[in-house]
Amino acid sequence: MDIASSWWEGEAIPARTQQATREGLDAIRRRVPFRIQELHPDNDSGLINDLLWRYCRQRQIRMSRSRPYKKNDNAWVEQRNWTHVRKVEGYRRLDNTAELLVLRELYDRLRLYKNFFQPTMKLQSKVRVGGKIHRRYDEPRTPYQRLLESGQLSRRAEKQLREQYERLNGVRVSKVMTAPGSFFSHVSVRMRYARGGGHPMMIPQSLEALEQQRAHVSHQIAALGDLRCGSITSTSGRCGKPNCHSHKPDQPGHGPNPRLTFKVQGRTRTESLPDAAAVNKAKREIEEFRKFQALQKEFLEVNAQICHLRPLEADTLSQQEKKRSKPSNRKRRVK
Repeated sequence: MDIASSWWEGEAIPARTQQATREGLDAIRRRVPFRIQELHPDNDSGLINDLLWRYCRQRQIRMSRSRPYKKNDNAWVEQRNWTHVRKVEGYRRLDNTAELLVLRELYDRLRLYKNFFQPTMKLQSKVRVGGKIHRRYDEPRTPYQRLLESGQLSRRAEKQLREQYERLNGVRVSKVMTAPGSFFSHVSVRMRYARGGGHPMMIPQSLEALEQQRAHVSHQIAALGDLRCGSITSTSGRCGKPNCHSHKPDQPGHGPNPRLTFKVQGRTRTESLPDAAAVNKAKREIEEFRKFQALQKEFLEVNAQICHLRPLEADTLSQQEKKRSKPSNRKRRVK
């Protein structure tokens, strides 16, 4: 984010590596309408490293950093973590290529809304009067307006910026900010592997396709075998006989004794597994339970999309209209 104009750019990278960081910085530098003079990154090792230092020196960009354990040094960026990231993206974990592409599409739309259509205010003065603090702000202006008024842009960059603004539709761009986390709840893009080929697939968006997807997931749930929740642990112990080999320093003790640990009504229970056949059987049941959990999550997500897309029934609409048009039986009080 540019401190002077509040111009914001977001770029999603696949991993916290030096190469991915360099590619993300190159993409941001190609989009911004001005020359970057200084970088002030977070104290993360994925950002502050030898590659970034060489990157800044080769491109004649100054570099500064925050003091350790002083988060207010990075306040301009930290406050955008909520308004520009979590408020739109949500807290869902994104860990595959398809979701990376969707996140980049989100940032491409979001930057247009934040930079061209959302005004910002700059603090001009702050005065304490008694127990209250009175703050004065300047007139709200968008980052686009602040850049044009700054006089720091070249004629070519200013012309391109004006032409880009004239091509934009504010209503369409603002739809990305309809609700917290709305972008991913409406796009619903996930990486799923088909049974045969293992190729990435997108969850369909039409109502008919979603119903087929729900039926397919229900069929997969019904086809599961025996399942149970829990985990398998192995324990070793020493008996009370002082001459037993389990008391020797180099001996781990009697065992290992495999046990199945699970919870019943919030209480932890354990069950002994006598032999290798019982252990293999419990592993298969636990694996089936994990498949059930993944299918259950997918079923709920698809069902939520169906509820969102399905229109109201005609009978329900007529009943709602009757309730609105039905006169009240209450007697009006006449003064």
